[in-house]
Parts: sequence; C-alpha cells; structure tokens
Amino acid sequence: METLVEQIGNVCVIRVQGRIQAATVKDLETILNKCIRDTYPTIVCNLEGCDFIDSSGLRVLLLALKQMSAEKRDFVLSSLNKYIHDVFHVSGIAKLFEIFDSEQRALAKFDDGNRSV
Repeated sequence: METLVEQIGNVCVIRVQGRIQAATVKDLETILNKCIRDTYPTIVCNLEGCDFIDSSGLRVLLLALKQMSAEKRDFVLSSLNKYIHDVFHVSGIAKLFEIFDSEQRALAKFDDGNRSV
C-alpha cells in the first residue's frame, strides 16, 4: 500500500494505492492520525487506487470517522471502485460515511479554493 497526502486549501487529501490489510494498515493509521492531529477541518480519503480492504482497514477508517465527527470535523471518502464500494455496502458501514464519486466533487463541497502544498 502506498499513500500520497496533499493539502488542497483547507482540506487534507489522502490518496491510497494498493491493498489496505492487516500487514499495511498501521501505515494508513499513522497517516490518518497525523492529519487528524494537524486539525484539518476536512479529510478526504480517496480510495480510487485501493483494490482491496479487509476488516482491519475498515476499522481504521471507522476510527478516523469517529474521531473527526467527535470534533465536529468532516472525514469523507471518495472514488470507491466497485469492489471497495461493495465491501462498504455489504458490511453495512457505507451509511456511516459521506461518500463522493470523485475527489473533485468532495473538494467542491469542502475546499475553500486556496491551493497549497
């Protein structure tokens, strides 16, 4: 699994490539926790390049959602492929997340228009 983190305006975008599974989930958890500590008002987790997620990956995303929600901040998902989309729906957790069909649509809702790196 590889991740790319980018600040776009006041939004932290995390792009995930590869498999989110027990062997790799700690790296994602570390990145999510750093972005949460950095107090971004919104985190967009783009899963377009993610081709597999197991229960440990779902747990980490749910924990990030819970922490951000408790602080009245937004944690959203974008760009789920069919497999990942099905996992979220079959597991019943899709209804907990705000899911956008593209990163651009998520940014359109949350980005203040200022771009930085």
